[in-house]
Amino acid sequence: MIVGSDVGGTFTDTVFVSKGEIKVSKVPTTPHDFAEGIIKGIAKVTTEYDTLVHGMTVGTNAVLQRKGARVTLITNRGFTDVLEIGRQNRPSLYDFSVDRPPPLVPRDRRIGVTGRINHKGEILEDLEEHDMVLPKETESVAICLLHSYANPVHEQKIQSMISLPTCISSDVLPEYREYERMSTTVINAYLMPVIDRYLSRLETTISDRLLVIESSGGVMTAHAARGKPVHTVLSGPAGGVIASQVVGDIIGLKKLITLDMGGTSTDISVIKGEPIITTEGSIEGYPLRIPMIDIHTIGAGGGSIAWLDEGGALRVGPVSAEAVPGPACYGRGGDLPTVTDANLILGRLGRKLGNELTLNVNLAKKAMDVLRERTGLDPIELASGIIKVANANMCQGIRVVSVERGHDPRDFVLLAFGGAGPLHACELASELSIPRVLIPVYPGVFSALGMVAADIKHEFVVTRKMSPEQDTGPVFDDLEKKAVGVLKKEGVSEDRVMLQRFIDTRYCGQSYELRIPAENVVQRFHQAHHALYGYSDETAPVEFVNFRVVGIGRQQKIALPRVEKGRGEPLPGETRTCFFGEFVETPVFERDILQSGHCLKGPAVIDEMESTILIPPGWRMTVDDHGNLLGEVT
Repeated sequence: MIVGSDVGGTFTDTVFVSKGEIKVSKVPTTPHDFAEGIIKGIAKVTTEYDTLVHGMTVGTNAVLQRKGARVTLITNRGFTDVLEIGRQNRPSLYDFSVDRPPPLVPRDRRIGVTGRINHKGEILEDLEEHDMVLPKETESVAICLLHSYANPVHEQKIQSMISLPTCISSDVLPEYREYERMSTTVINAYLMPVIDRYLSRLETTISDRLLVIESSGGVMTAHAARGKPVHTVLSGPAGGVIASQVVGDIIGLKKLITLDMGGTSTDISVIKGEPIITTEGSIEGYPLRIPMIDIHTIGAGGGSIAWLDEGGALRVGPVSAEAVPGPACYGRGGDLPTVTDANLILGRLGRKLGNELTLNVNLAKKAMDVLRERTGLDPIELASGIIKVANANMCQGIRVVSVERGHDPRDFVLLAFGGAGPLHACELASELSIPRVLIPVYPGVFSALGMVAADIKHEFVVTRKMSPEQDTGPVFDDLEKKAVGVLKKEGVSEDRVMLQRFIDTRYCGQSYELRIPAENVVQRFHQAHHALYGYSDETAPVEFVNFRVVGIGRQQKIALPRVEKGRGEPLPGETRTCFFGEFVETPVFERDILQSGHCLKGPAVIDEMESTILIPPGWRMTVDDHGNLLGEVT
């Protein structure tokens, strides 16, 4: 009996799975105390369960809002400004007004120590062993010394002298490149007290058997999350990608573009048989070098606020109405126009949102007044414009993870979920020439479903520069021993352990690597390099840089219930006047009545508790054996 709980910016989603039975709930997020919303969501689906798998935005919000711990950084003498100097990369090459975000550790809380180790792990200068005098306001400590990935002894000595929460870079990220390693370690220390308090609260009030989904799509124990909270920064969105892979495997679709449009943001990713993992990410401009699913997030959600820029152009997002007060139509005090208000005015939403909210179209129209007066547009024109701008933002986001990564969107199926994703999916697919759309079962709580399906996962990495001719076996053997040991400590039986090997590979002389499975590495590297950058050179020498082992503790896979074979045509429960360039009387179906083989032609609307599905004119959707909806142009 497993519960998956995904805390989003607007709603908290819950999925309960037990013996093939699935129950779901969706309640407003409670920003003052996230645990309150989690408890309410669980209470709607069960009173008894064994394990809670949790996806959260606590770490992300702490960094975005600068509400983490006061960190002291200890590094080598003369290198205390590495955190501030960073790299030469510029977010906008010709914009001289661009400012980098201020470092999370100010200069007066950076300490330089003696002692030096070279890249071979040889000690060149001994560490001075004396008591560390930390600033009084210090809440946690990050330790990052040069070449500690090759020999961590100095970092471990300093850690043993400090009683405060401390993390060392040789544990958080044992790779070369001191700036990225330092940034990742600082973020980890910045989040340690925050995540510890939050998880302690959940374990006390909700469940002592608590697992946390991490950015790579696996799950980790609460104990592991306390030690390496940096791995939870992209916790929530990863669940939706994992659920997408599960559904794709069940129905035989291997190439998917996932679109998770919630209340605050839209998360987009690509699956080619399995999710694409990257180690080159960032948050708010701070490098974050951890394994994570390649997810592109944009500020376009149901609660994204519409506004006019200095030139009078209509814009949508990234600022959101969030859970409190929410869109104007929620009647909770919000008075700014949002995407949800626009969809309601255009007739695409009903007057009920699940069992929690009654939507007020008059409040939605009133929220449009300021923009309407400034633009001269009537409410329908303005609402239609808001949807077009939001769609344009999402189309650009899809191009970032597809076209700009070397993938042709026309070869993929657009899998849309989240509370708002199914409303926009067909229009986005038409704009991008994506031939098919998939709306899965339980789309509004899909990320929480993925959390229930996720495996326990840990990645172990070591930097070793080697040529393809050298024996890599001993390096992998050491990493695999560590992986198996950690999984056993977490209660994973030997028959459920799976190990994957990867090598970060590059052409000699390059300063970046590609993550390649450790079989036929050189050939695969040439192919991957050509796919990503448009060229390769099979005559150029190749070198291995980082070796990785992913230890996986396989969990029991969820099975989607089958739906009955449809008999006859489904009948709409009502009609609704929807806007498709003009208002059209549109049949509205309840998803619960749809059975396998049923086919609905647009225009049509499908309502369900946690989401709404829009089928525009020229599209049709067919129900498969598991209740998923597969859409295509007629």
